[in-house]
Amino acid sequence: LKGTLKGFDNVINLIVNDSHERVFSPDRGVERVPLGLSIIRGQNV
Repeated sequence: LKGTLKGFDNVINLIVNDSHERVFSPDRGVERVPLGLSIIRGQNV
């Protein structure tokens, strides 16, 4: 996941704007999947 960090809190929940996921496959190489605004729980960081 790649994007612009907009904010975080004391348990490291993240708000990421303009995010996209990069998916790798042997057939197509790197594919970029736009996600927009993402909220990521601190447990997953």
